[in-house]
Amino acid sequence: MATLLVGTNVFLVQTFFCLRVYRITRSRVLALFAFTLVLTRLIIHVCIMVTIIKATTFSVVRSSAFKWQATSLLIIGATSDVIIALSICFALTRMRSGFTASDRLVDKLVAFTIGSGLLTSVVAVVEMITYLTMQNLVFLGFFSVLGKLYSNSLLTACSQSISSGFPWHKKHGETWENIDLSN
Repeated sequence: MATLLVGTNVFLVQTFFCLRVYRITRSRVLALFAFTLVLTRLIIHVCIMVTIIKATTFSVVRSSAFKWQATSLLIIGATSDVIIALSICFALTRMRSGFTASDRLVDKLVAFTIGSGLLTSVVAVVEMITYLTMQNLVFLGFFSVLGKLYSNSLLTACSQSISSGFPWHKKHGETWENIDLSN
C-alpha cells in the first residue's frame, strides 16, 4: 500500500511542477511531455502495487516482472525530474532583466530548482543502483526517503514562491497580471 501512496504523492507533486513548467515557459508541448512521463510513472506505480498484491511472499522484489517495473519507474522518475528542472531553469534564466537585485533573485530560484530537481533525481538513481546491485533491502530506505523528498520539494517551492516576492507574470494585453502558482 505504501507504494501506491508514494506513487500518488509523487504524481501530485510532479503534476504541480509540470503546471509550473507550463506557466513559466508557456510551452504546452514541453509541459505535456513532462506530464506524460509523470503519468507513466503513476501507471508503473500501480503495476508495481498489483505485482506486490499478487505475490504471496516478499521475494517478489527479486522477480523479473518487479525488476523491470522498478527500474523503468526510477529511470522515468529521474528523467522527468531533470526535464522539469532544466525547463524551469532555462525559462528563469531568460527572465533576467539586467538589474542586479532581480537577477540575484532569478539566480536563487535557479539554484533552488536545480537543487530540488537534482536531489530527487540523485536519490532515485541511488535507489536504482542499490536495488540492482545489492541482494538486500537497502533500496527500501531510499524508497521511503524519496517520497518525503518530493513532499518537501513541493512545500519548499510553495513557501519560496510566497516568501521571495518573485512576480510570476504573464502578459495579458498591455497589462501584466500576477500568476498564482499555488493553485
